[in-house]
Amino acid sequence: ALQRNDYDLAFKKYYAAAKVTRDSRLAKKATRVTLFSKNDAQTFKSVKLWSQIQPDNIDVQQIYASSLISQKQDQQAIDHLKKILQLSDDVDSGLKRVVSIINTIDEKQRAQQIFNQATIDYQDNNLVILYQAKIAYKFVDYAKTAQYLDKLLALEPDNQEALIVKVELLKKQKQDQQAIEILQKLVHQSA
Repeated sequence: ALQRNDYDLAFKKYYAAAKVTRDSRLAKKATRVTLFSKNDAQTFKSVKLWSQIQPDNIDVQQIYASSLISQKQDQQAIDHLKKILQLSDDVDSGLKRVVSIINTIDEKQRAQQIFNQATIDYQDNNLVILYQAKIAYKFVDYAKTAQYLDKLLALEPDNQEALIVKVELLKKQKQDQQAIEILQKLVHQSA
């Protein structure tokens, strides 16, 4: 079926076999076929099965959370985003995976709400504050971006990533002199 580019038939066969055998390799193949054919409904169905077969596979959780986001099943997505954070080797890599999914959301309030709920157990982590600032910046919420950056820079005045976002924010707000001062600080830090 794949050789004939009959993705629908290939999906049906892989999915049926995975459902009967509970073989994660078959569930993975079914999911890959749907991702290649860009069939969201089939992707959702196959990755759900794959997630049931391999609940501790972080890649499966990431695809499933992304699929849930696209299906607007936010509460379930939040549960899987939390699972990604739990399964990650460290908070930084987990947050990067979560943010890559959050960045696919086009509505500001929804993106912020999902991220904040998914990271509720990590609110004291400075990386969470940085990503909150970046998400606010993405949605041109400069007041919120400044709040998060000020909070983070009060805790870590030399956080280079936060300082770079601050420079971008100041440039957008036409505060070039302050942006230059921060850039000079960054240059001195790296020297």
